[in-house]
Amino acid sequence: MPKFDITQNVQAKLDPTGTYLLYRISGNGRDRYERRKVTDVENGVNHTYGKAGSFPLSKARATAMGWEDRWTMQGCATLGDRLWRYTGNADRTDPAALTEYSWSTGKEVARHNEPKDAGWTGAGIWEPEGMAIVTDGVIKVWYGIVRGDREYLIFRRMEPDEIRSMLIIEKHARELLDLLDSEDPQEDSSERQALLRDLLVVIEDRQDHWDADDAK
Repeated sequence: MPKFDITQNVQAKLDPTGTYLLYRISGNGRDRYERRKVTDVENGVNHTYGKAGSFPLSKARATAMGWEDRWTMQGCATLGDRLWRYTGNADRTDPAALTEYSWSTGKEVARHNEPKDAGWTGAGIWEPEGMAIVTDGVIKVWYGIVRGDREYLIFRRMEPDEIRSMLIIEKHARELLDLLDSEDPQEDSSERQALLRDLLVVIEDRQDHWDADDAK
């Protein structure tokens, strides 16, 4: 089971496939993230499948870490190899941004900046607020703002073409698992055996990387 410091705040969020749990761990002006399999958590296995952070949660902490923005956390979600972190505040000192991180490396891979909604000229607030990944036949990333008299406005949707590239490995891995489960290993040709041995070497190398990350 995951174990966290008693002084830390922990939130968990399920990914749309039901395979992984995203853990957000915050405290001391920072937050960090872990991805774990639902089955591991249910069976008491303490193993992570990617980590990211820590990230600042205040302007002072951001300045100390050399960050210029992205300290006001508004939402997070995960799918495939991506962690999304949505940040920004109402007075625009922390501009709205949706940042993608890779679970494989823990590093930033893309940032989507959002200008102030040009169509909104009314009085009241304009503040980034919340995000989620939804499935309505296809997978989409939704995130939005609260504006005016606390009206919730969805102002961006990442379409399947924008997120498909991060799902290629997961898709083919699942297909390969299904194929291997359905066929007798005694019927594997010498060419297939050689390919699977090469694949095993790559997987073992990745496993060494995951274990090294867990030991840190």
